This record gives sequence, structure tokens and C-alpha cells, in this order.
Amino acid sequence: MNKKLIVLMLLMPLLLMVSIYTSTNSSSLNVKISVNKIEITGDDIVYLNLEQDEKYLVNYAVYPVAATNKNVTFTTEQVGNDQLAILEFENGYIYPKSVGLAKVYLTTVDGGFKDSFIVKVISESLTSINASVEKDSIVVGETVSILTTFNPSDYKNQLVSYSSSDNLVATVNVNGVIRGEGRGSAIITVTSDVNNQIKDQFEITVYNRDVMDISKEEVYVWNEDDFINLSIDDVADYELTYEVFDQNGDPMDYVFDEQETKFVDLGNGKIKFEYSFNSNFFGSFIVKFKFEVDDVTITKQCLIHKVDQMQASLSYEVLSCEVGGVIPLHQYLTILPEDVPVEIVAESSNANISANVNDEKITIRGLKPGVSTVTLTIKNTISQQTIPLDIEIVVKPDMLFINEQQFSTFGIENIYTVGKYEVNEDKFDGENVSKISAVVGGGAGEDFWNNFSYETDNENVEILNDGTIKILNEEFTGIVEVVGKFEYKGVRSDTVLHDNYGQKIPFKIRCVGSGVNVRNFEHLYKATRAEKVVVLQSDVINDFGKIDGVNVFNESTVTKILSTYDTTHYKNLNSLDKAYIKILINFKNDVYGNGYVINSHNVAYGLDASDNLKSDALFRGPIDFVSVTDSASSVASVKGQDNVSFAVYENVTLNNVELKSCTLKEDNGGYDLNDLKYVGTTVEVFGDNVNINYCRLSNGRTVLRAFGYDDVNKADKVINLSVKNSVLSCAREFIVRVGSNCFVDGTKQNPSPYLDDNTSISLPLTQDVYQAMTKAQKEEYDSKYIKTFINIKNSILQDSGLFCVGIDTHFAGSALADGTNYLDGAIKSWKDLAKTSYGAKLTLEGDVRMYDWKEIGEIDSSTLIEVQKVMGGQDNMGVLSKYDLTFDIKSLLSTIAQKEHFKTIIYNKGEKQYVHGGVALFGGGKNYGVVEFKDYTFKTLNGYSIRLSDVDKSEFQVAAGNGAFYFLLNDSSTDRFKPEDQEAWLSGSAGVDPYEPIYKD
Repeated sequence: MNKKLIVLMLLMPLLLMVSIYTSTNSSSLNVKISVNKIEITGDDIVYLNLEQDEKYLVNYAVYPVAATNKNVTFTTEQVGNDQLAILEFENGYIYPKSVGLAKVYLTTVDGGFKDSFIVKVISESLTSINASVEKDSIVVGETVSILTTFNPSDYKNQLVSYSSSDNLVATVNVNGVIRGEGRGSAIITVTSDVNNQIKDQFEITVYNRDVMDISKEEVYVWNEDDFINLSIDDVADYELTYEVFDQNGDPMDYVFDEQETKFVDLGNGKIKFEYSFNSNFFGSFIVKFKFEVDDVTITKQCLIHKVDQMQASLSYEVLSCEVGGVIPLHQYLTILPEDVPVEIVAESSNANISANVNDEKITIRGLKPGVSTVTLTIKNTISQQTIPLDIEIVVKPDMLFINEQQFSTFGIENIYTVGKYEVNEDKFDGENVSKISAVVGGGAGEDFWNNFSYETDNENVEILNDGTIKILNEEFTGIVEVVGKFEYKGVRSDTVLHDNYGQKIPFKIRCVGSGVNVRNFEHLYKATRAEKVVVLQSDVINDFGKIDGVNVFNESTVTKILSTYDTTHYKNLNSLDKAYIKILINFKNDVYGNGYVINSHNVAYGLDASDNLKSDALFRGPIDFVSVTDSASSVASVKGQDNVSFAVYENVTLNNVELKSCTLKEDNGGYDLNDLKYVGTTVEVFGDNVNINYCRLSNGRTVLRAFGYDDVNKADKVINLSVKNSVLSCAREFIVRVGSNCFVDGTKQNPSPYLDDNTSISLPLTQDVYQAMTKAQKEEYDSKYIKTFINIKNSILQDSGLFCVGIDTHFAGSALADGTNYLDGAIKSWKDLAKTSYGAKLTLEGDVRMYDWKEIGEIDSSTLIEVQKVMGGQDNMGVLSKYDLTFDIKSLLSTIAQKEHFKTIIYNKGEKQYVHGGVALFGGGKNYGVVEFKDYTFKTLNGYSIRLSDVDKSEFQVAAGNGAFYFLLNDSSTDRFKPEDQEAWLSGSAGVDPYEPIYKD
């Protein structure tokens, strides 16, 4: 056989697989620069006045500065039960449309990053008032209070004046208390002190209990002259007399000046008893009135206190209002006698409030949350008697929130997590120092923080007054509800607005009793080596790999394990020492990330300024699965397992953490995925029952890989991996690559799958066939042929160099059975390499989106097969120097697209052609892998089964094997998700949140 043909046969199958559906250009791979943060600057709480047409410019920044898509979406959210303010967002400004409160979010279209603040829309214009009483009919001497409501309801200046149309029927005092004085009807008017055009009226009716009533049963008198109103029914020939007694019932005849004391008939049943005291009389006495008509005799009495000393008191020791609210303090002040002439001075102990006196009205206005003392000095202007009165005023916060709840974002899950312990040198027994804090609208006044605390009803956790979270039980891990409260002498305000005091809106914290709070790389390194639960409290980026400025990782200190994939190639070369992979961080216990980033760039990224691999780079690319060499070095190689930035082991959960292998350089408005050639696998799963929830994983040659345990002796063990509510992006090859390390000999044991009922299964097992199988048949197939199960739910896969998901199987061609039969035995290392691996099952559940349409013009195939030397035209390197191993991928794709079954693979849009990188089941041996859709809501991908003969390359099966490749892709027949749809979704112009599925579960 022609030797040139043989070499190409050996190299091309995997190259073909890579080329058909890749979409990245090795020299200029322009991918958008992803957003990693949004930050809003300005006040945490913004007040807008509805009537004054105020607007607010939202100052914010999207990072990095050169991000491709800086678009944001604007949303609002109700706070507590308060009325949601209607807001409009235009050209960066917020315009209020209704009174209320709203939590405002700006969310980046790219990445779904959020920041927020609070907007409260107030109104200084009173539109109307409504006055009412519990009952509109009372008897003489009875009292009833007026209830006044305001529109809008949160109008702050709720001061009004009261008047009666007939004081002989009913009087009303400054506190809005109506007293029945005499039989009849009167109109009560309530008028706003701010705008006397705004008022309300109602009628009050006063009647007698019996034939005669008295308006006052007790009265304090200061003046020498006074009167008492009586009311009688319309009767004739009555007789009305009075007598004076002391409080023991003994007659007194020296109290009144008889010449000046008399009854005055005012008509309509109204009688005024006018009296005048004898000079120098002070004391208490009883006036008894006797009413006689026909055979009826009625007596009424009034207790009168003639005083020369003023009395003053307040109804309460503590009163409260909210910021901006008003307390009409005069309504709680009693001065006896009522007619004593006084001067009142009101003074405040601090700037929390303002205190003003105007025409006997004492107005207290809340300015800042806190506690104040108001001292009233009441002076009798005749006797010069002075009475001081103190009252405490508690100003409740207009808005009170826990800072971490309202203004911080903790990753995708957005739940703040803390561990019980801190790293204490080389121990992990330090007490947690993480704190929460509160924010108060308008700032806090004096004595606010002294009366602020946190509470939780969970017995496993205590929140100290300074916000420190103290976990009491090491065995406890769970969600704890925390309420911040301001409380003083029974006046309380929780983390909700003032009109919802009875309702709690708690801040949720996850407390991890066994968790260690990690605040830098040193903590991370020590905690993971001790296999502790990690609770990340800050980004680990700039100091990654360094402790006290010294590099931790080198060839002798980094974790090394023998590759768990097939190392036969190295065994044949007697070079098994070269078949080791390196691991930087081993997660053997759970990780809670709080949305923070761990970026291994300092160690994993080995390119210099010229994009050449540094001589001391620790990661130097994946090990070889097979290679072709000349006399000096490798000419081309098919790659196997790669080095690992973060290894995850059995029963470990990654929660709400962002893991990166490196920081990608920005190039012409995008990312150059060539940067990812040597950085290794970002996350590799080495065990069963691994969960990845609310995470962002990115920037690796492969982002997430799962083939089995780290121990080759456990190759036949089943592993399960769950990915939920996560974003996985930016892979040089596959975003997710799954398979099995459990192999059978491809030449001797290559069984076709069958079920116990003798049903034969044709491979590749297409989605239609697998979906049509019964539940029992699926379970049987899975138990026989599947070793790796991965479930991806409500997640995003974005920007791959090859495919979003690769389901791998071992090559099984005859050339790999015994390489000595080819090239005169020049590639002996290929002996015994032909095998078939057990399968992997991918379940796509819910809303899984693959943003991976790419232009054909950017396709490159240098990732899985690395060609170090272009051999064409060279004469001095032996047999291999005759062959050019480069490949024209674009023309090959065009050839494939001419085949009848494959015409829809390429999507034509204008002058551009696109392909989609979906799911690939590949390898050339028997691929037992399957894909199952479970409540798959986004789009059912179209399946393509492709054999080498479909692309006129059937002779290459001698290396790869006879198995077909199977792809699930979006294509030109897709009615919902084309390249323009992807562009519109990611830019936000489609009006759809491109990352919404990650918030579903």
C-alpha cells in the first residue's frame, strides 16, 4: 500500500471529526469579550418627587471595559408589601410614574450579572383628605374622635385644623375630639394646614339622654367667670335651680357671686349657666342642677375645680414616626385648666428631629432614624408657673434593609454562605469573622445603631449585634433566615417599610457548620489539602499559586497522577513516566463560592508575550493518545487526557463558584481561543455523585471533563454528574467532554449491544431510537453499557472551539491493533491500542441552551490532532518528509454539504456560512453513548449519523474503526434558533434574557 496513503489513513479520522463541525480559527479566533461584572455607583436609596418631574441618571459601569456586549436590561421588584413604584428607564434615566417603592435591577445581557439599588417615589402634593367618626350621633357630654385619612396615603405632613359650625351643639378641640354640648346638629370641618383649600366635612347630631343633659361633668376653671351648657327637651313650665356642695355633700354658700350667676335661655332647648366666683376662692365643689316639670324631677351635677396652679401631662412616654413623618405632639398634651394662658417651648436633644410650636400646635418631624428627647417647657403667662415635660421620640427608618440582601449579588444562586471556621495558620479552628450589615435610607441618627440588632429563630445560629454570624453547631448546614431590626422601648422596625411592621422579609444565609472561610490563595491551598469544606469569601485571582510571594506549584510539588485514560502508547514506548497529568487544586469536599472567582491563570497559563510556550511552563498541553514521530521529534499527535486546574472527587458539590483556568486576552473585540491551547481542563470529575450547581466554569482547553475515577483500578465504576443552573463557556475544544476509562479490546471484544429480550441495538444509538425505548429497556441498556451519567439542567453552554458536548469513545481500527504492519514498523507504539470504551449518557433537562453558531471561515482543526511540522517539500527528515499533513477543512465541509442528507448542516446568511457546535458522539469504535431529552424546552436538536464513506474517506477507517460519528445540531432547518437568533438573544435586542434558564431551579 502507498505509504503516503497509510500515514493519512492513520491521522485523518480524528482530524475529520474535528473539522466537520468546528468553528474556530486557530490564528484569529474572534469570540466576544464576555462581561464579568456590573457596578452601579451612587446612593443605595434614591428619592424622587413625583410632582416635581424629577428624574435620576443611573451611573453604572460594565466590566471589562472592552466587553463586546455592554447592554443591560432594566427591571423592578416589589419590596415587602409596599406599593410598587412604576418607573420608566430611558437613555440611562429613571422617570417616576407613580408613588411607591421599587428595587431596581440592572442586568447585563451578557452573563446575567446584576447590581441594584432602591428607588422611593414620594409626593409632596396632597390631593384630598377624608374625615370620619365612628358614630355621627352622640349625647350631650359624650365625646368622639375624628379619623382623618390622606391621599396619597404616605403623605408626610398630616397636620389639620378642626372647626364646628355651632359650638352650642358640638365643640371640637385641636386633637380632633368632638364633645356634645347641646341638642341639635352641627357641621364639623377638617382642613389641611398645608393647603386650606383641601378639606372635608361631616354632620354630627347631638341629642339628650333624657329630658335634661349637662355638657360637662367635670371641669377645671382658671378664669373668674365661666359657664356650663345644659340641654332640655322642648317642654313648657319647667323650673331649673342649682345648689353648691363640697365633695362631702355639705352645702357651700360662698363660692359664687350671686349677682353675677344666672341661667340664660338661648332657645331651642339650650340653656347656659353663667357663673362668677367670689374673689380669692380656690378649691373643688359640686354644682347640682334640679330640673322639674310636671311630676318629673331630674338632677345633674358638675364637679368644678377652681385652681390657681396649672397642671400639664403627656399621654405617652415614647412616641414614634418614620423619617419625614410628623407627630402632632399637642394631641398628646393635656393642660388643665383648658383655658389657662400658656407659652410653650419645644427643644430636641439632637438633630434626629425638628420641633416647632405654632399657635398651640406642637409639630415634631422625623429627620433621621434614631432616638431623641423632646423637652416641652410650658409657662403660665399670668402666674409665671413653669412645667417641664420630657418625651422620647423614636424616628423609625423610612427604609431599612440588610445590605447584603438589597445591594449585593452572590453569584447565580445569590445566597450568602458562611462557614463556622477561619483559617488559623495551619489550623482551621478560628471563629468566623464574616458579618452582615444594614443600610438605612437617609442615614442613621443618634442612638440608632445602639438599638439595632439582628435576630434569627434558628437555634443553630446566633447573629451578634455587630452582624457577626456565629454558627453554634458544627453538624448544621442549612438556610437560616435573618431579620435586621431597630427597636426601642417597644417601637420596632424590621427590614420592611414602616407600614408593614408586622411582616418580616428575612435575609437568607446558608450556614455551613463544617465550612472554612477562604479569603485568599493561602487559605484555599491549606483548606483543600486538608480536605475541608471551602466557603469562598473573596476572589482568588492575583495571588493564585503564591504564598507570601513565593510560587507554590512546581514540578516537584504539584499533584501528579497517572493518566486514567489509555496509556498503552507510552507503555509501548517504555515511557510510562511521561503519561502523568498534573492537578493544581483538589476538591475532595464541598465548595461554596458565593459567586467569587478562582482563576488559576498564574500557573495554568504558560504563554509569553509572543504567544510562545514559556520554557518553565507547568502546563504544556495534554499527553498523547498516539503520535507520529520522525527521527527527532513528534510530527503529529492525537491528544488524550489533559492537565487539570480543579479536580473534583466523589460526593462533592460545587455550589455557586466561578472557576477559570486563565484570563483570556482580548483580541479585536473578541477572545482568542488559541490562549486555551495549553491551559488544560478547567474542571475534571474524578468520582461518583458530583453536583455542580449555580456555577460558572470557563476558559479551558476543555471546561468540564468526566471519564471516571482517578484510580485506574476503578475504571469499571459508574459515576454520576449533575450540572444545574450553571454557565459553562469558552473551551478550545469541548465545553463538556464525557466518556469512560473502562475499555474492551477492539479487535476481540467488540460486541454489538443487545437486550435480554434479544433486541439488537444498532449503533450509534440515535436520539429517536433511544427515546422510543421503554423505561425498562433504557434501564437495562444503561446498566449494561453506560459508565458515566451526566445530567445538564437549566444551563448555558457557550463558545466552544469544537462542540458544546463531546461523548467520546476509544478508537478501534486495525491500524491501532498492531502498528507494526504499517510504515515498515515505524510506529510500534500503536500496538494494542484498538479498544472500545463503555458509553456515557447525556441527559438534557429543562432549558439547556447552546450558544454555539460559528462561521465556517473561522474553522480550524488543529486542536485534537496537533501537527508540529508541515512536512511538504522537505527532503532531509526521512520517509515522513514527503508528506504534507495539512488539510483544507473549508473545502471538505463544502463537499459534505453537497451530500443529500447533509445539505442542512451549513446555514447560509448573506455571504456568510455558519455551522452549529452541538453534541458529538465520536471516536470510530463502537460508541455506546446516548443522549436523552427530559422536559427539554428549548429546541430538539437534529441528528446526523456520519460515516467516513459519507465524505469519501472510507479508507481512513483502518485507523479509527468502522463506527459512525453521530451529531446533534441546530441546522438551517431550525425554525427557532438560527445564528441571527443567537446574536439577538445575546445582544438583548430580542427582549429575552439570554441567561434566564439558570434562574429557574
